[in-house]
Parts: sequence; C-alpha cells; structure tokens
Amino acid sequence: RHRIIYKYDSIKDDLVIRLVFNSALSDDRKDWIKWHTEDVNQKT
Repeated sequence: RHRIIYKYDSIKDDLVIRLVFNSALSDDRKDWIKWHTEDVNQKT
C-alpha cells in the first residue's frame, strides 16, 4: 500500500489535486509541468 502525506494549505491546493487526478485536465497538467520546468531551468 502506498501513501503520500499531504498537507492542505490553501484553496490553490484544490487546483493541484484536480490537475493530478482529473484526466480531462491532462493538457493543463502538461502545460503546468512545462512552465514549471522552464522556470526551474531559468533559475539554474
């Protein structure tokens, strides 16, 4: 059995949860990953 400990901090966490588990948001999830990756790469 796998468990992930998750601390809910604010309403923006709802969006993250929806992006992860809602298959209809797969394109949004891909965009979010792309933006995050570009942001991280610019900082290094």
